[in-house]
Amino acid sequence: MSMNQYRSVLCYVQGEPAQDLGVQRAVRFVRESRARLHLLGVVGDERTRTHQKLDDEPRRQGQVGGKQLEASAQALRAEGIVANVSVGWGQPSKVISQKVVVGGHDMVFKMANPEDGVSRWRYFGDTAVRLMRLCPCPVWVVRGDRSEQSRRVLATIDPIDAPERLALNDAV
Repeated sequence: MSMNQYRSVLCYVQGEPAQDLGVQRAVRFVRESRARLHLLGVVGDERTRTHQKLDDEPRRQGQVGGKQLEASAQALRAEGIVANVSVGWGQPSKVISQKVVVGGHDMVFKMANPEDGVSRWRYFGDTAVRLMRLCPCPVWVVRGDRSEQSRRVLATIDPIDAPERLALNDAV
């Protein structure tokens, strides 16, 4: 895909949107590709997906996170970027993958979170690795340095020889 073929970008936001390097990189990408931007926060755990009673803390986190995301989206709209917001509940990799399918997004940005991972996935974090395996579109994991240019790109492919996977592997 060329830059202009990307129409909808989902950015998983962890924490304060203005401080998230993943958001900054996604905004730059959206400007270059003229795509829409969807900011997604994820709060909660498996209980939220099964409609069990939520504690006050996850509910409060979702409300605060949604307000922060909306404030960031409003600032981006003022700059001419088409941006919207949602807060999902559950395991981040599953929520993100579902949003990609339902929303028709063709790129995901996520900040690397090495503290999120077990030793073998320490470089990216568990959520990023799960996304690389589950997500039906490319995932751009942004590391913690502020360099303007990406010096390395890691592309993962699925080694399964199924015909539908071979075409995707060739595209990657």
